[in-house]
Amino acid sequence: FAVTRAGGIMDQSLDLKRRVKAAIEHLPADRQFHVVFWSGGPSVEMPGGLVPATVENKAKAADFIDPVIPSGNNDPSDGIRAALRTRPDAVYLVGYGEFETKIPGLIRKLNADVHAKVHIVHLVWPKPDDGATKLMKQIATENGGRYVAFSVDDLERNQPKAKSP
Repeated sequence: FAVTRAGGIMDQSLDLKRRVKAAIEHLPADRQFHVVFWSGGPSVEMPGGLVPATVENKAKAADFIDPVIPSGNNDPSDGIRAALRTRPDAVYLVGYGEFETKIPGLIRKLNADVHAKVHIVHLVWPKPDDGATKLMKQIATENGGRYVAFSVDDLERNQPKAKSP
């Protein structure tokens, strides 16, 4: 999981962290995971790299996630580097708004020998921006992943309505 911790997510950070912890909690024991929070500077990574989805590691992930405080800008570059450095099968890139146009090329370059599927979870408000949506969908498509958008209202509800193309 490569998750935004940029300052623009401040109001939604508790709900976002709750959703990430729930996703980790539902991982089967035979899977592995790693958590990276990113913003415009160095990413913050859960110690240990890819770890098995055991009860103990899921609890460690929750303890790591809880104190993360949003700050910085919406640049996922370092988070992408950190996530792909672990050579995962898949990355769930959670972001909001629009990334710089250099990001798809950076992901292509870093993912060239990893071949991870890059899934995009795009947080949008008050409604999706066509340019941002196009870029996020491009990232998912070029990397064999899926694109899913959530509005802030969806994120704050108990049962979000995922919108897929």
